[in-house]
Amino acid sequence: MTAEQEQALRDAGSFVESMPLVMERASTKTVLIYLDIVRTSLTTKEAGDRLGVSEGRIRQRAGDRTLFSISHNHRRLFPAFQFTEDGELPGWAHVAPHIPEGTQAVAAVRFMTWKHVDLHLHGDPMSPVEWLSTGRSPSELADLVDDTFAPVDM
Repeated sequence: MTAEQEQALRDAGSFVESMPLVMERASTKTVLIYLDIVRTSLTTKEAGDRLGVSEGRIRQRAGDRTLFSISHNHRRLFPAFQFTEDGELPGWAHVAPHIPEGTQAVAAVRFMTWKHVDLHLHGDPMSPVEWLSTGRSPSELADLVDDTFAPVDM
């Protein structure tokens, strides 16, 4: 890198003298979140057992995108946020197809589990999981998913 290029980066606030510690890097944090998603996800069999249906039906729902799934080490996994202790998050089959195909697991799980200012109860923000768990409108949440994941025109 030339001195002029370095100065241009410094002027733009983009020049980093040294890398942050490994555990402080966004890339490391993202990998750790992803590994936690994998660790807590249900297999096709576990999802079928939880919902009281066959593995074939779970695969069909993944294909129909009424369950969100990820592929990890040639295995289909179903992130835990979409399940309750004894079934499925209420209204999830309506919301799930609105998450665009190819959405990364970390983005989908963060969206569903972090509180949103657009979703609230008595003025307190709620996560989409909390929203559905308390019987709120899946259609309103599906609209928020559409708005959030809409392609950005450049």
